[in-house]
Amino acid sequence: MRRRGSTGGRGRLGAVVDVMRQRDLRRLQLGWAAFFLVDGISTVALAVWAFGRGGGSAVGFVGLARLLPGAMALPVGAWAADRFARRSVVTSVFAATAATQGAIAVALAADAPSIVIYVLVAASSIAVTPYRSAQLALTPLVARSAEELVAMNVTAGTIEGLATFVGPALAALLLIAAEPPFVTAVAAAAGLAGLLAVVRIRVDVDPSKAVRQDRDRPLRGLTGGFAELRRNSHLAVLVACFVAQLVVRGFLTVLLVLVSFDLVDLGSSGVGWLAATMGIGGIAGGIYAIALTGRRRLARPFTIAIVMWGLPIAVVGILPDIVIVLVALFTIGSANAILDVSGFTLIQRLGSDRNLGRVFGVLFTVGIALGGLGSLAAPVLVSGLGLRPALILVGMVLPTLAVALLPRLRAIDRHSEPASELVSLFSGIALLAPLPPTALEKIAARCSTAEVPMGSVIVAEGDHGDRFYGIVEGRVEVARGGVLQATLGPGDHFGEIALLRQTTRTATVVAVSDVRVATLGTADFLDALVSCDAAYGIAWRGTEEMLSRPSGAG
Repeated sequence: MRRRGSTGGRGRLGAVVDVMRQRDLRRLQLGWAAFFLVDGISTVALAVWAFGRGGGSAVGFVGLARLLPGAMALPVGAWAADRFARRSVVTSVFAATAATQGAIAVALAADAPSIVIYVLVAASSIAVTPYRSAQLALTPLVARSAEELVAMNVTAGTIEGLATFVGPALAALLLIAAEPPFVTAVAAAAGLAGLLAVVRIRVDVDPSKAVRQDRDRPLRGLTGGFAELRRNSHLAVLVACFVAQLVVRGFLTVLLVLVSFDLVDLGSSGVGWLAATMGIGGIAGGIYAIALTGRRRLARPFTIAIVMWGLPIAVVGILPDIVIVLVALFTIGSANAILDVSGFTLIQRLGSDRNLGRVFGVLFTVGIALGGLGSLAAPVLVSGLGLRPALILVGMVLPTLAVALLPRLRAIDRHSEPASELVSLFSGIALLAPLPPTALEKIAARCSTAEVPMGSVIVAEGDHGDRFYGIVEGRVEVARGGVLQATLGPGDHFGEIALLRQTTRTATVVAVSDVRVATLGTADFLDALVSCDAAYGIAWRGTEEMLSRPSGAG
């Protein structure tokens, strides 16, 4: 197999360092950093302005304008991440972010009415909704190897943690000497920096071309993520675990305040210290996640992270000691980093490229909605059971889920790790070779293999064609009109003419020995080719050549 972009023997840390050395990978990560910097800087600046304008109620209105419109627009944003070229989507997000943040800065400086600020904040919230889904779905298209995909997710997690800290801290420092309009202008500048970073990313594959060919009705397009989860049970298990984790996070957001006041007597300042402990744990977890780079089997660390996200909460309910609380929150923060790296990587490996943005859209939309309900339900639960029983109950949700899904979680690794011989087969076929390694691995994972006895007719001239074939072992003869045209062996392929030209089979293929073939269905084959101009061009020219002379197989 050709190893494009391999990091060789420089080790796991070297793979992470390479992410920032490679131009397109670095630009994608700089955009990720800019996104969280804008959010952190803008949030603090607007909160300070709102408090000065109307006190706590105004802060609440700004918070509502920041969260509610974006949450409602998430399904449309996820659809856009699949419907349009993902590089164009993230570029458009940063252009809109820079524009809306700039407009907010001007409005603040002009002392515009509060309603104008709220509308602009809502517009900014809607503008960024496609970003996370598009970024996560774009990552496997930019990564040049499976190892690099994990390394990119490790780096992204670290950058997110740092930017989430640096953004508010920078805003706080600027507010010492400047007013909110200037600080918001800095947020706009960060958005512009993100735009300059991502606009030059080079991506050779565009799955949105296949999506646009479907001409689905709008509602069907919006629900493409749910359809993908129905087809792929492994993917559904991963998304269900993430959603459950977000629900528990919603409960924990409220329970953390109650723990600080009622369980360990730290008061209001303790809430910040407890949250910071989770953040420190996240940094430690990010360092450990480097060990996942180059690791093919990620379901085990994902399962352990799910358990360790919930179990420490239950331990706090059993042993309400300040040291136990701090260790528990540190552990949860570490588990969160490992969960994101392993889980996002598995989703990127398992999900079809055409629906990947909408799969992440389902995760974020359902997770945020149910997480919000968890926050609302937490006080009711505590009122009915008491704080410590509530902690134990909430803490046991994720471990119980992990145990219940353990057989299915174990099966994920087997499904997400295609046989190396199949990856080698498809990467050696000229019309598929231009695809990135991550796409070739998905093809290998989604293909079927079959044993064909000697003398069997594999395809018959004139029949309907619905599969593409690669020969793993054995030999076949290709005949057209009863005349022998070619003999094919391991590494060769046939069947593409009928699929590309939407016609019947143009030749008969017979096994002249026992044969093992790898086959791709029409949708998987055409989606892969349509998404890559180079691959489609090679395939189309190849079929033209075969049809123009009395040879070839179709």
